[in-house]
Amino acid sequence: MKKNVQKIIIMYGAPGGGKGTQAEIMSKKFGLIHFSTGDLFRTITKSRTDDFALKIKAQIDNGVFVSDEIVMNVLKDAIENTILENGFILDGFPRNSIQDDMLTVYLKENFPQAEVKYVYLFVPEEELINRLLLRAKDLNRPDDNIVVIKTRLDTYRKETEPIMDHLEKEGRLITIDCTSKSIPEVWEMVKELI
Repeated sequence: MKKNVQKIIIMYGAPGGGKGTQAEIMSKKFGLIHFSTGDLFRTITKSRTDDFALKIKAQIDNGVFVSDEIVMNVLKDAIENTILENGFILDGFPRNSIQDDMLTVYLKENFPQAEVKYVYLFVPEEELINRLLLRAKDLNRPDDNIVVIKTRLDTYRKETEPIMDHLEKEGRLITIDCTSKSIPEVWEMVKELI
Protein backbone atom coordinates (compact mmCIF):
# COMPACT_ATOMS: atom_id res chain seq x y z
CA MET A 1 0.00 0.00 0.00
CA LYS A 2 1.28 3.50 -0.87
CA LYS A 3 0.24 5.67 2.06
CA ASN A 4 1.24 8.97 0.43
CA VAL A 5 -1.49 8.77 -2.24
CA GLN A 6 -4.04 11.42 -1.30
CA LYS A 7 -6.02 11.89 -4.51
CA ILE A 8 -7.22 9.58 -7.28
CA ILE A 9 -9.12 11.02 -10.25
CA ILE A 10 -10.94 8.67 -12.61
CA MET A 11 -11.69 10.21 -16.00
CA TYR A 12 -14.72 9.16 -18.04
CA GLY A 13 -15.75 10.16 -21.53
CA ALA A 14 -16.08 8.73 -25.01
CA PRO A 15 -13.03 8.21 -27.25
CA GLY A 16 -11.93 11.64 -28.49
CA GLY A 17 -13.63 13.42 -25.59
CA GLY A 18 -10.44 15.02 -24.30
CA LYS A 19 -9.75 12.80 -21.28
CA GLY A 20 -6.07 12.41 -22.10
CA THR A 21 -5.52 16.12 -22.77
CA GLN A 22 -7.19 17.22 -19.54
CA ALA A 23 -5.51 14.44 -17.55
CA GLU A 24 -2.10 15.68 -18.78
CA ILE A 25 -2.91 19.23 -17.64
CA MET A 26 -4.18 17.97 -14.25
CA SER A 27 -1.10 15.82 -13.88
CA LYS A 28 1.18 18.86 -14.20
CA LYS A 29 -0.95 21.26 -12.15
CA PHE A 30 -1.82 18.89 -9.30
CA GLY A 31 1.37 16.78 -9.23
CA LEU A 32 -0.51 13.57 -10.07
CA ILE A 33 0.73 10.67 -12.21
CA HIS A 34 -1.34 10.13 -15.37
CA PHE A 35 -2.07 6.52 -16.32
CA SER A 36 -3.69 6.11 -19.73
CA THR A 37 -4.55 2.53 -20.59
CA GLY A 38 -4.45 3.47 -24.29
CA ASP A 39 -0.89 4.82 -23.93
CA LEU A 40 0.17 1.77 -21.89
CA PHE A 41 -1.16 -0.54 -24.62
CA ARG A 42 0.44 1.47 -27.42
CA THR A 43 3.80 1.29 -25.62
CA ILE A 44 3.48 -2.49 -25.27
CA THR A 45 2.45 -3.02 -28.91
CA LYS A 46 5.23 -0.79 -30.26
CA SER A 47 8.05 -2.16 -28.10
CA ARG A 48 7.15 -5.87 -28.05
CA THR A 49 6.29 -8.59 -30.56
CA ASP A 50 5.34 -11.43 -28.20
CA ASP A 51 1.90 -13.11 -28.22
CA PHE A 52 0.66 -10.83 -25.42
CA ALA A 53 1.48 -7.67 -27.40
CA LEU A 54 0.02 -9.10 -30.64
CA LYS A 55 -3.21 -10.03 -28.84
CA ILE A 56 -3.58 -6.47 -27.51
CA LYS A 57 -2.80 -4.98 -30.94
CA ALA A 58 -5.40 -7.15 -32.68
CA GLN A 59 -8.11 -6.10 -30.21
CA ILE A 60 -7.26 -2.38 -30.52
CA ASP A 61 -7.09 -2.48 -34.33
CA ASN A 62 -10.57 -4.02 -34.45
CA GLY A 63 -12.04 -1.34 -32.17
CA VAL A 64 -12.85 -3.68 -29.30
CA PHE A 65 -11.78 -3.19 -25.70
CA VAL A 66 -8.84 -5.21 -24.40
CA SER A 67 -9.98 -8.03 -22.08
CA ASP A 68 -10.68 -7.13 -18.45
CA GLU A 69 -7.93 -9.29 -16.93
CA ILE A 70 -5.26 -8.00 -19.31
CA VAL A 71 -6.13 -4.34 -18.79
CA MET A 72 -6.29 -4.69 -14.98
CA ASN A 73 -2.94 -6.49 -14.86
CA VAL A 74 -1.25 -3.94 -17.14
CA LEU A 75 -2.64 -1.07 -15.06
CA LYS A 76 -1.72 -2.64 -11.69
CA ASP A 77 1.79 -3.29 -12.97
CA ALA A 78 2.14 0.35 -14.07
CA ILE A 79 0.81 1.74 -10.76
CA GLU A 80 2.95 -0.56 -8.62
CA ASN A 81 6.13 0.24 -10.58
CA THR A 82 5.71 4.02 -10.44
CA ILE A 83 6.68 6.40 -7.63
CA LEU A 84 3.42 8.08 -6.65
CA GLU A 85 3.93 11.35 -4.82
CA ASN A 86 0.42 12.78 -4.33
CA GLY A 87 -1.80 10.47 -6.30
CA PHE A 88 -2.80 9.54 -9.83
CA ILE A 89 -5.29 9.93 -12.64
CA LEU A 90 -6.84 7.01 -14.53
CA ASP A 91 -7.74 7.73 -18.14
CA GLY A 92 -9.60 5.04 -20.09
CA PHE A 93 -10.28 2.73 -17.15
CA PRO A 94 -12.65 1.32 -16.01
CA ARG A 95 -14.54 0.74 -19.25
CA ASN A 96 -17.19 -1.71 -18.02
CA SER A 97 -18.87 -2.91 -14.82
CA ILE A 98 -16.45 -5.86 -14.36
CA GLN A 99 -13.45 -3.51 -14.53
CA ASP A 100 -15.26 -1.08 -12.23
CA ASP A 101 -15.70 -3.85 -9.63
CA MET A 102 -12.05 -4.91 -9.99
CA LEU A 103 -10.89 -1.31 -9.58
CA THR A 104 -13.11 -0.67 -6.55
CA VAL A 105 -11.60 -3.69 -4.75
CA TYR A 106 -8.06 -2.73 -5.78
CA LEU A 107 -8.42 0.86 -4.56
CA LYS A 108 -10.02 -0.16 -1.23
CA GLU A 109 -7.24 -2.67 -0.57
CA ASN A 110 -4.33 -0.46 -1.64
CA PHE A 111 -5.40 3.18 -1.24
CA PRO A 112 -8.12 3.27 1.45
CA GLN A 113 -7.13 6.78 2.60
CA ALA A 114 -7.26 8.41 -0.86
CA GLU A 115 -9.99 10.79 -1.96
CA VAL A 116 -11.47 9.43 -5.23
CA LYS A 117 -13.13 11.78 -7.74
CA TYR A 118 -15.06 10.64 -10.83
CA VAL A 119 -15.02 13.14 -13.72
CA TYR A 120 -17.05 12.80 -16.94
CA LEU A 121 -16.21 14.95 -19.97
CA PHE A 122 -19.32 15.06 -22.14
CA VAL A 123 -18.97 15.73 -25.89
CA PRO A 124 -21.78 15.13 -28.47
CA GLU A 125 -21.23 12.17 -30.82
CA GLU A 126 -20.92 14.18 -34.04
CA GLU A 127 -18.19 16.32 -32.48
CA LEU A 128 -16.42 13.18 -31.20
CA ILE A 129 -16.36 11.62 -34.68
CA ASN A 130 -14.95 14.82 -36.21
CA ARG A 131 -12.27 15.04 -33.51
CA LEU A 132 -11.24 11.40 -33.98
CA LEU A 133 -11.04 11.68 -37.77
CA LEU A 134 -8.89 14.80 -37.40
CA ARG A 135 -6.67 13.00 -34.87
CA ALA A 136 -6.29 10.08 -37.26
CA LYS A 137 -5.02 12.44 -39.95
CA ASP A 138 -2.74 14.43 -37.61
CA LEU A 139 -1.26 11.54 -35.64
CA ASN A 140 -1.50 8.78 -38.26
CA ARG A 141 -3.48 6.58 -35.85
CA PRO A 142 -4.69 3.43 -37.70
CA ASP A 143 -7.26 2.76 -34.95
CA ASP A 144 -9.04 6.05 -35.80
CA ASN A 145 -10.91 5.25 -39.03
CA ILE A 146 -14.67 5.71 -39.37
CA VAL A 147 -15.57 1.99 -39.00
CA VAL A 148 -13.41 1.52 -35.91
CA ILE A 149 -14.56 4.86 -34.44
CA LYS A 150 -18.23 3.86 -34.72
CA THR A 151 -17.47 0.44 -33.20
CA ARG A 152 -15.61 2.07 -30.31
CA LEU A 153 -18.42 4.57 -29.67
CA ASP A 154 -21.04 1.80 -29.75
CA THR A 155 -18.99 -0.32 -27.33
CA TYR A 156 -18.50 2.73 -25.10
CA ARG A 157 -22.27 3.37 -24.96
CA LYS A 158 -23.04 -0.25 -24.06
CA GLU A 159 -20.15 -0.89 -21.67
CA THR A 160 -19.08 2.38 -20.02
CA GLU A 161 -22.17 4.56 -19.84
CA PRO A 162 -23.90 2.24 -17.29
CA ILE A 163 -21.00 2.85 -14.85
CA MET A 164 -21.48 6.59 -15.18
CA ASP A 165 -25.26 6.23 -14.75
CA HIS A 166 -24.63 4.36 -11.49
CA LEU A 167 -22.14 6.99 -10.23
CA GLU A 168 -24.55 9.78 -11.18
CA LYS A 169 -27.41 8.16 -9.24
CA GLU A 170 -25.13 7.99 -6.21
CA GLY A 171 -24.19 11.66 -6.63
CA ARG A 172 -20.50 10.84 -7.15
CA LEU A 173 -20.06 11.85 -10.80
CA ILE A 174 -18.76 15.31 -11.76
CA THR A 175 -20.08 16.01 -15.29
CA ILE A 176 -18.46 18.69 -17.43
CA ASP A 177 -20.15 19.71 -20.70
CA CYS A 178 -17.33 20.18 -23.23
CA THR A 179 -19.55 20.87 -26.26
CA SER A 180 -17.67 23.18 -28.65
CA LYS A 181 -15.27 24.20 -25.87
CA SER A 182 -11.55 24.85 -26.29
CA ILE A 183 -8.95 22.99 -24.22
CA PRO A 184 -8.35 26.04 -21.93
CA GLU A 185 -12.12 26.52 -21.46
CA VAL A 186 -12.56 22.87 -20.43
CA TRP A 187 -9.55 23.12 -18.10
CA GLU A 188 -11.08 26.14 -16.33
CA MET A 189 -14.25 24.09 -15.66
CA VAL A 190 -12.25 21.03 -14.55
CA LYS A 191 -10.12 23.14 -12.19
CA GLU A 192 -13.17 24.80 -10.67
CA LEU A 193 -15.03 21.53 -10.07
CA ILE A 194 -12.05 19.51 -8.81
